[in-house]
Amino acid sequence: MSIYDIETEVYYKLINYNNPATARAYESYKSVQQYKREQNTTDNEILGLLNETNIDVMDENSNKNPIIASTQRDLIAGEVSKDIAKRKMIPLDLVEAHESGAIHIHDMDYISNQFLTVVW
Repeated sequence: MSIYDIETEVYYKLINYNNPATARAYESYKSVQQYKREQNTTDNEILGLLNETNIDVMDENSNKNPIIASTQRDLIAGEVSKDIAKRKMIPLDLVEAHESGAIHIHDMDYISNQFLTVVW
């Protein structure tokens, strides 16, 4: 049984036991969890850096040569940091606004570091 099946079963049990408000709240929670699961991978971005197809990240900083191993390590760490920041640190409404282009969260690849101050 998958996590999706379990979540659906919980939702319908709440409805069947006459808890529609709780079911609606659970549905919202379920949506957030699904979003987090879907956004939980950096594989494509990192593989794109390694095989030199992730042009957006490679061209992000013209002062860095993305072919050099030390720069690739820094860029890979930045991709991991962005993923953690989006899933664990930044409020979901801000992540969604950033992803839609409504706002831009600058230096997201450094947010997980303690030396950066961010005010929400």
